[in-house]
Amino acid sequence: MAFTADYYVGRRVGAGVNVQLDKAGLLSRSRVTLTYAYHLPLSITGEQQLHFGLSAGFRYDRLDTKSINADPNDPSMGLFNRRDNYFDGDFGIAYTDQHWTLQAALPNVAGYLKEENREIANSSTFYAAASYRFGMGDAATTLEPKVAFRGVRHYKNIVDFGGNLTFLDNSLNVFGLYHTSKNFTAGAGFKVKETVNFQLAYTSQTSGLRNYPDANFTLGLTINLFRNM
Repeated sequence: MAFTADYYVGRRVGAGVNVQLDKAGLLSRSRVTLTYAYHLPLSITGEQQLHFGLSAGFRYDRLDTKSINADPNDPSMGLFNRRDNYFDGDFGIAYTDQHWTLQAALPNVAGYLKEENREIANSSTFYAAASYRFGMGDAATTLEPKVAFRGVRHYKNIVDFGGNLTFLDNSLNVFGLYHTSKNFTAGAGFKVKETVNFQLAYTSQTSGLRNYPDANFTLGLTINLFRNM
């Protein structure tokens, strides 16, 4: 589960909060960060902009000791839950205009630099993406192909490529992505009066885990409470 909220403070500055709750088997992870963003116009009309973002907060990892089928006196279980909470931080930069969107991000910067984390596999190291928006007229408002690169520590990096197609003045969209981890993501969404936005996505299982349940559905809801007049 993830919850985000952001607000335009003024003077090209935005602020936000990000809360993530994740549970897999016996492990649960909670992450709370505050975000600062600065938007720098590169043209008089403001169509070209450079965006900077910085997030900082804490991550909490816990082990569900009550559900473990093992010796309850095993000291390693208690040691896991007594670990210090992690200071976490992300940095990102993006360029946007009428057509192009270029993005780059460094997730979990503080954790990546720690010596004890350098041997941990499957953690994210880098993200970059590029997309170009084509205007298609009234029937199909825009077509936006996109390619992204995700760095993975001690494992194969992942490349995503696909696109997003919008209809009816951006009220309806469908999208799809193929991942080099040999799986795909597809979904659709719709807006209600520029206030509520629903998104539904399905991601197939990666090739190495096809023997496990092959269904990952994600439901997203965005609500715009305040709009600039």
